[in-house]
Amino acid sequence: MRAVFQILMVMFACFTMGCAIFESPYAKSGAIGGASGALVGAGSGALIGAVIANGDIAASATLGAAIGLPAGILLGVAYQYYTEETELDENNSEIVQNYQYIVERQRQINELREEIAIDYQTIRVDRRARDQIYVGPTIGVSH
Repeated sequence: MRAVFQILMVMFACFTMGCAIFESPYAKSGAIGGASGALVGAGSGALIGAVIANGDIAASATLGAAIGLPAGILLGVAYQYYTEETELDENNSEIVQNYQYIVERQRQINELREEIAIDYQTIRVDRRARDQIYVGPTIGVSH
């Protein structure tokens, strides 16, 4: 009974540590890649061990898992890095496009402001209608 309790405690510790490790996307990708690599390596090693005359299947599977584990970790981390770099490149491209759009709109706004300033200077008010135009502090109240 004591051995079962110890095994359960070790399993609980491994599961809780495993959850803490997966907060980093690189750790998660590395762990998944490592597990996948170890499984593929063990399967390949077992197949090779079964084909070889007088081959030890268990030893070949263990050797395949030992080779596949670090290879899988490296591939998982490299894939995560590639994914993040691709996303960053896409975001930077979108930022550049938005910046160009904003610069073009600002140029158009400045052109319109210049046109308004020029038009404002050319407006000539009819002096005869001066009494009809109210420019006091309140709009809409006649005097």
